[in-house]
Amino acid sequence: RARRSAPGTKQMKILKTTGDAFVNSRADGSGEVKLLPEHEEDLWHAFNLVVVGDAVAASTFRKVQRETSTGSTTSDRVKLTLQIEVCTVDFDPEAGELRLSGSVMGDSRGEAPEGVRL
Repeated sequence: RARRSAPGTKQMKILKTTGDAFVNSRADGSGEVKLLPEHEEDLWHAFNLVVVGDAVAASTFRKVQRETSTGSTTSDRVKLTLQIEVCTVDFDPEAGELRLSGSVMGDSRGEAPEGVRL
């Protein structure tokens, strides 16, 4: 059941939920939630949802360098969806940033593409 917000306010978009992580207002650690934050306040709410040990995925770009048979190098930017195991969670309200740090678990397929250093 969707919660209603006060008139004139906007809610963060919940794109997908699986499992029973938020059934009956109970966060028991199982399941997945895919969010689309659109406002700084949405990041504050995400900050209050993410805990140490969670697996979090986000899109990023990585520079891939390849060496040709002649010895020259070329580089390309590759878009990846990396997944990390969260070690720290920080929210900076002045900058409007949610910062998560942790160990990279792999890309969305569970491994790094060839030539990409994670």
